[in-house]
Amino acid sequence: MKIQNYVVLFMLFAILSACKSSPVSSGLIAPNSSSNPTMNTPSPSVQPILSTESDQLPFRSKLLSISFGESNENGGYAIFDWERNDIPNEPTDVSFHLTDVIFSASYKGLDEKEMQQIISQIQVTDQVEWDAKPNPTFAKGILITFKNAPESFKFQIGDLPTLTFKHQSPLSIAVTSASGDDIPYLILKGQEYGTRLLVPDDRKEVELIFSEEMNKAAITTNEGKNIHSKWKDPKHLLVHLDDLSIGNHADKELVLDLSKLRSISSNYFGTFEQSLKIELKPQYDWFNIQTGKRLATHPRDRFYDQMIMSSDGQSYIGVVFLGYSQGDGAGTSYSFILERSGQEPIVIENVFYSTIEPNDLPVQWIDSNTIMYATYFGVYAYDINQGKKRVLHEVSKDEKNNINFATYDVVNKKLYVLAYDDRYTDNKLGLITYGQGKQAPTLKSNFTETVLINTYHTLAMTILPTTDGIYWTRIKDGLPITEFINHSGTVVTTSGYVRGITENGVYLQRFKKGERNIMSSSWAFWQPGKNEQPIVSPPESSTEFVSGQELIARKDSIYYHYDPKLNKWVKWTAPNGSKYAEPIRGANGLYRVRLD
Repeated sequence: MKIQNYVVLFMLFAILSACKSSPVSSGLIAPNSSSNPTMNTPSPSVQPILSTESDQLPFRSKLLSISFGESNENGGYAIFDWERNDIPNEPTDVSFHLTDVIFSASYKGLDEKEMQQIISQIQVTDQVEWDAKPNPTFAKGILITFKNAPESFKFQIGDLPTLTFKHQSPLSIAVTSASGDDIPYLILKGQEYGTRLLVPDDRKEVELIFSEEMNKAAITTNEGKNIHSKWKDPKHLLVHLDDLSIGNHADKELVLDLSKLRSISSNYFGTFEQSLKIELKPQYDWFNIQTGKRLATHPRDRFYDQMIMSSDGQSYIGVVFLGYSQGDGAGTSYSFILERSGQEPIVIENVFYSTIEPNDLPVQWIDSNTIMYATYFGVYAYDINQGKKRVLHEVSKDEKNNINFATYDVVNKKLYVLAYDDRYTDNKLGLITYGQGKQAPTLKSNFTETVLINTYHTLAMTILPTTDGIYWTRIKDGLPITEFINHSGTVVTTSGYVRGITENGVYLQRFKKGERNIMSSSWAFWQPGKNEQPIVSPPESSTEFVSGQELIARKDSIYYHYDPKLNKWVKWTAPNGSKYAEPIRGANGLYRVRLD
């Protein structure tokens, strides 16, 4: 949304806030009834509240502008505004998408008596609940709110022509190739992260197909710069992919401003879809990081930041990184896309805020047909054959039992969920275990606790099942320790936090106490039942993650891996010697190579 739209929205809701105690004319008024605002039976035809003044002020006499907005339980948004000279003289349709519609008129030098005269000229037909309020503070004028608006209703005030408000679904777009070839593409509706169109970087142009016939207005970038484009007809826009800027990962991109576009029926794009970022993605080959073996290729592989294969190799989940938390949260937002050979992609989640990522993967395959993913407020499964998402565990609205960690044990067929007993009281966690079928889950309250890892975030108390047993993170004397329990029930313990699992043991990160939170102090390799082997500290200010059985550190766009034979961090190179290679986080162990 452009800055001016935010200004309009601020104005609309500043008005709402300022006028809570202002006199109200209610739209729940039957013909010839009194103007008692407490009445609550809508009438199909609501007459104007007639003024007895002979010198009634014309609606437009001191008018500066009119603004339209909409809202629902999630918030309010600006639609558009008219300056005085933009106001039509003929009856006009106005589209809206949400439940409530807001009409705001601002005036110059309007006193209270004149304000009431303006309000008295309101006419509304059809069954719709409305109220009108003077606005004496932010922008002199009036504010009219239509609550739970029907599919269509008419409104008139003074000499303003009749406005017909129509509820519509937001505009949408699809993509085709101007040359008629089969272009791989992906459209992701990223909500607050923006709408993105991903296309191969060898494309010179794309053709956008609109869901309705458009007014064929000129298209600009989000900075107001004209772009090289042409309307082929009212529904097809050819966009030439030149004069591009550089975005993330050095990818080329073009950001279109769609906020001013209107269809012939006056419809518009939804709030989070009023800009379109076209990203040109280079070709990548994907490889196994242990063997260097190249994976089979698929048309949209280049679009993904992670690829998580099913156990039977017939499907994979493409993960697109959208961004980190836009507040104080510790999570990351992704799109999840199901890919199957020879089939169209299915967007499982346009935006999912992930806070739980076992083995550095935001998605876990339960079996070859089902995936699981989780966040602090719920654990979910998606059946790729049925195309259905279901809730495995969900917290209450008060969020006192938020989830700290969750994982599925494919060996024992159990789902483990660690949730706060009451996060508003302390950091103690209960263990909820789900078995197979309809068996009721078990709960162990005060099973463990967690500690602050930084100013705002607590440590994820990982549960990491393997074929030999389970690694459990616990807290002892305020610091994390690891318990390994094998299938016969034998328990061995060491200090530290598991950061990666190999066939011979685990990488441990150790911590020390700080003033308010714990801080990293050292690293070690541990095989249960044997002595730990110290690991030299990774490069200072690096970010560590696991790729397969490799412990990786990234610093200043350079990747290092830990060499256990040398007990040293050395620059990582791809097994096949590729120059433009990048290790990908996750226990599935992949790297990708950018092709020139």
